[in-house]
Amino acid sequence: KSLVLNGSDSALIQGKKVILVDDVISTGKTMELSHQLMQKVHATVIRSYVVFKQGNAPYPNLPDLFCLGTLPIFKTDTQ
Repeated sequence: KSLVLNGSDSALIQGKKVILVDDVISTGKTMELSHQLMQKVHATVIRSYVVFKQGNAPYPNLPDLFCLGTLPIFKTDTQ
């Protein structure tokens, strides 16, 4: 998985403080990549928000992550 930010957009946020917002987090990979991308363009992430996280798994690489709610993980019985 990769995230891309074009040159003109990266120039807009270079040296700025940013807030990252996502709708749902499950593995945390998109948010982690977003943090890495902000570092590359020299933007400072001051807060990370998600509307919902799936399950109760911790996200050790995202210690300041703020979630508004939790979505349960449903398992189906396939037997």
